[in-house]
Amino acid sequence: MSKNSLINLLSLALIQGSNALFPLAVFPYLFSVFDNAEFSKIVISEAIIMYVLSICLYSFDVSGVKDIASKQKEQKREKAKEVYWTVLSLRLILFLFIALCILISTYIFFNSYFHILLIWLMFPLGMIFQANFYYQAMEVNIKLGLIVFISRVLACFLTYYLIKDPGSSLLSISIIAGSFLLSGLLSFGYQVYSL
Repeated sequence: MSKNSLINLLSLALIQGSNALFPLAVFPYLFSVFDNAEFSKIVISEAIIMYVLSICLYSFDVSGVKDIASKQKEQKREKAKEVYWTVLSLRLILFLFIALCILISTYIFFNSYFHILLIWLMFPLGMIFQANFYYQAMEVNIKLGLIVFISRVLACFLTYYLIKDPGSSLLSISIIAGSFLLSGLLSFGYQVYSL
């Protein structure tokens, strides 16, 4: 295994590990701070947002990697850029459509969840802008790994430092979802710069 392959593999492990360990570090603490009713609102709304994320990401992480990698091999960088912007645009269109549907129906039928879901929408939006498929296709996962790791660690510190009373559930969601939006926007900035 070459040095670049090993770095990319370790970087993918850093990305997946940061995303997998983050909820394990934060949610038990939040469970100890909030009462059952408030905590259940947080996790139920998170589950709804996972559907939004699944619809928005669809299969672009597979097809996007394949398309960009094949264009890179053919030395067609402009075509690779076109694939990137097409995938990003389609994801944003799906996000806007499903987010509007959920927010409208929540406002009408489950008004107490409206603000929670509105804040949670930063999570899928951040994942859309993060565009893991681009980093995997370009084999530059170390940059994304560092961005994701730093933003998740920062969110852990902010959660433990700022969330102390049961009335701060919206702030806790803002920190968690904001972590994903932050990593998404930072990685998007790097993508735009590199493209």
